[in-house]
Amino acid sequence: MKKIALLSLSAALLLAGCDVDGALGPRSGNQRWNLDASYRWVLEGWDTNAARPIGHPSVLVTWDLPTGWSGEPFRIYARRSNDSRYGLVATVTSCSARSCGYADRNVVAGRSYDYYITTYDDRNNREDDASDAVRIDVPAVTAPQIPGGLVTRGLD
Repeated sequence: MKKIALLSLSAALLLAGCDVDGALGPRSGNQRWNLDASYRWVLEGWDTNAARPIGHPSVLVTWDLPTGWSGEPFRIYARRSNDSRYGLVATVTSCSARSCGYADRNVVAGRSYDYYITTYDDRNNREDDASDAVRIDVPAVTAPQIPGGLVTRGLD
């Protein structure tokens, strides 16, 4: 019983030293990734309530593959710009010939977000390189006015 308790305590202490909320942190001056973030409105669904916009905001994070990339996955970290800590939001394992991308749908209109990426060596369970951070403002969304004064005309 003591052996199990000792093993459990050792495992807990080992895990307490791990930080999944941004182990490396963004690297200032590491611009070789060409990291970019852009705002997109994803039009989905249909809402008969005109007071609510249809769809949701999204941020598309894109980057170039680093020179010498050998297929290792990327980790994407994000935070609200007023937060102090980054959190892991995704792991990307598939990219095109020269670039990668990730669409973050977990954003709120009217807020700013910071993103950075790392490469992840899964054989050694460590992150090797980190990009600069990039900031994106997600604009506040308001529903458009319902048009008034419409006139219909019959056409032949």
